[in-house]
Amino acid sequence: DERVKKKRKRKLVLINNNCCIMNPEIRNEVELKKQRREEQRIDELKKAGKSKEEIEEALSKYKGKEKEKKEVIVCHTVQDEQKRKLDRLMSNPNKEVYIPQQRKEWKPRDPAEFVRHVMGSSAGAGSGEFHVYRNIRKRELKRQEYMEKKTMKEELDEEFQAKMEANKEKAEDSTNKKRAKRQRRKQKKAMAKKSKKSEDQQEKEQADSDEEKSDQESEEEEEENNKEPEEPHFIIGGK
Repeated sequence: DERVKKKRKRKLVLINNNCCIMNPEIRNEVELKKQRREEQRIDELKKAGKSKEEIEEALSKYKGKEKEKKEVIVCHTVQDEQKRKLDRLMSNPNKEVYIPQQRKEWKPRDPAEFVRHVMGSSAGAGSGEFHVYRNIRKRELKRQEYMEKKTMKEELDEEFQAKMEANKEKAEDSTNKKRAKRQRRKQKKAMAKKSKKSEDQQEKEQADSDEEKSDQESEEEEEENNKEPEEPHFIIGGK
């Protein structure tokens, strides 16, 4: 068994038409490709005149740090599944989201414009013409079924659009009525406010006029009270 294992480790493999001895450390073709890339990288650095330390540093950067083991999350509920998807999307927000294009609707092949050989169902069941007729009939039935479904879908779409238009008109009418009602209410409020303001102004003017009259009367009374009594005198030639 040990001899067989050693032979398997040291067996020859053909890669790119070149015969080479497989390294026992390499387990599969992916690791072999990685090793070849590293060797090419080392050759490029040597040709550029880099020292051994610089080559090792460049290789360490090229390989990168060891990836941390990701924690496996088992989704038990729909919320967990949604959370996992959102976390995956938000881990790299700059990455563009793949939005698949809508699939094209299946469409049957158009019927032939001119049929050279018209055959009927009376062809023999064992002959090749019968199978040809059967396939033609099958395609025609599928095409008719597709056309019926398409017409039904168009009718339903038209009915839906008509219903949507009717609902839209109904909503517009109701909104117009409500708008007119609001405007009338606003006008009434404005008129009431204006009439109240005019009444207040009239009352104020009347009060001012009453005050002026009372002031004038009080002034006249004061003037009469302040007048000096006339001295008695005789009129010459008077009686």
